[in-house]
Amino acid sequence: MEIIKIQKRLAKMALESPDKFFDNLFRYIISEQFLKAALVKVFNSNDANTAGIDGLTKASVKNTDAFVRALSNALKCGTYQPKPVLRVLKPKTNGQKRATGIACLQDRIVQESCKMLLEPIYESIFVKYSLGFRPNRRSQDVQHLITYYCNEDNKYYWVVQSDITNCFDNIPHTALYAVLKQKIVCKRTTKLIKSWLNSGLFFKGKVSKPVKGVVQSGVLASLLYNIFLHELDKYYHNKYNVLEQLVKNETKKLNTSNVTYIRYADDCLILTNGIKEKAQTLKIEFEQVCHSLSLELNCKTTTVTNVQDGFDFLGYHFITVFSELSNKWFCLSKPNKTSIEQYKKKVKAILSRSNTGSNPALVFKAINLITKNWENYHKFGNSTNIFYYLSNWTNERAYRFLRAKHSNVSAKQSVEKYVIQTYKDFAKHTWIAHGVRLKRFGKTKRYKVNWIKQNPYIESHISTENHKI
Repeated sequence: MEIIKIQKRLAKMALESPDKFFDNLFRYIISEQFLKAALVKVFNSNDANTAGIDGLTKASVKNTDAFVRALSNALKCGTYQPKPVLRVLKPKTNGQKRATGIACLQDRIVQESCKMLLEPIYESIFVKYSLGFRPNRRSQDVQHLITYYCNEDNKYYWVVQSDITNCFDNIPHTALYAVLKQKIVCKRTTKLIKSWLNSGLFFKGKVSKPVKGVVQSGVLASLLYNIFLHELDKYYHNKYNVLEQLVKNETKKLNTSNVTYIRYADDCLILTNGIKEKAQTLKIEFEQVCHSLSLELNCKTTTVTNVQDGFDFLGYHFITVFSELSNKWFCLSKPNKTSIEQYKKKVKAILSRSNTGSNPALVFKAINLITKNWENYHKFGNSTNIFYYLSNWTNERAYRFLRAKHSNVSAKQSVEKYVIQTYKDFAKHTWIAHGVRLKRFGKTKRYKVNWIKQNPYIESHISTENHKI
């Protein structure tokens, strides 16, 4: 049994036969080969050393072969029972808290084994413009699509922007089972998924068993989430996105409007090259479709906007501007104010006066990591001016930090002069401490979309190699 071949075969079957039902998947899920590959993935994840309510982590498993064998036997004999998920509240950037969950180690491994079978199937089914929580998709694809549609050539100037309220927590279990059964008819597999959803949540010493919601940050959660929201994607894809370009061009000539739909996780955009009234109609339609799926929209973030006024999405600010050089309107994307303030807040926390006793080289390393991550996310936009501004702002904050650190320099030598002589890197226009240079933001780049025509499990296969544990 070779995992890659099985995944590729399932992906091809789903792609070539859209009406096909899938059965006999459980035998693969419980096989030691799939479970061992799942264990390697779980052990290589960031949560490998995080324990659920059973207290087990990667370090607790001394003999992986024996652990996998025992888990496989429990699944075969029907003695495997998922344990409740430990509920954890994590702070969000807007001050609210996000409910996430930590499943037990054995449950994460079995869920990963199940995901290794279901994901190849559904990657052949999901629509192209569903971009969140999927392999080989990223938020920069959304950024590219918005700037493509909102330029003068396409004229999708009206945007319906919406956010589904607590989508992970509000997916009805019965509706999710019904959607799963449209493709997966293996009863033991659907029963296994049911057992995870019904295992309950452990919070403040009590176990609750909700009838809706999938636990955010769970191994299988994002896939189940996309499977359910595929019903929403399917509606808009079949009604609008499936139109051939020739038909879209004809509707443009007839002065009727075209529509396109983009979704990244629970954030949705509906773009139209029609008038404002068309966008208002699309907003009402979207609310009705979401209501039919028992989903609630966030009224504050569900808006109709003209791109010339600008709007924020996924940490970017999009706005159309007129270029006198080319005599055209272009859609620009740059970091929004919230994203900039989040960066500043993190840097300020590291360079606070309470940390002046820390080694400046370690402080610079921490800032460099934040700068690198922020730069990697925003470098494909029109961020040159903001990068320059933030580089100078970070340098100024670092200078204040170094001055505070050496405020006890003798009166014969000024603090400013000492700091400049000791830490200034004149060649790079930054600061350096013990060989660690404070990073300045680099140059922006042009983003190249690598659209996948069919399925990543068919074209460039996702690696399932067993790395060292």
